[in-house]
Amino acid sequence: GQAIEELIKQLKADLQALNIDYRIVRNNLPLTYYDMHSSPNTSGDCEKKRLFAWASHNNALVEHYTEQAPDGTTKTIRHVILPTYGFGSDYSDKISACTQTPYGNWTYLRAFDESNQKLWEEVLQYKVTLLKQDFHSFVRDVGALNCLVNVIERRYP
Repeated sequence: GQAIEELIKQLKADLQALNIDYRIVRNNLPLTYYDMHSSPNTSGDCEKKRLFAWASHNNALVEHYTEQAPDGTTKTIRHVILPTYGFGSDYSDKISACTQTPYGNWTYLRAFDESNQKLWEEVLQYKVTLLKQDFHSFVRDVGALNCLVNVIERRYP
């Protein structure tokens, strides 16, 4: 909490010093978990280790640009593609062969997916595309949607 507040304070000072108009809008990034299972040892036992990561809805693809039509009018494009963590994330019917325990159910994170969608739509005025699939496997590698994309080439007719 305090470290984030200090970072925001410094960011505001830097932007003001550069005379850059800005608006800081904060969103919820829930802390989630995933379980890692060790390989079985010689007696067939293995360990479960719980690790934590942020379900980062900010690791998104954002389009914000202005294009000019042939008639001279301009149109601002505001579109964001968001990763999700509560869709397709109920694995409670699957049992770990290693520890004989059920995998997790993260469907409660759908509320965060939807609140971030609402924030982008209503507060920031963006068109939102939710990728309704489980991004937990990417969080394990400290990434999400933006980390998957190297270059997107836009082709015009």
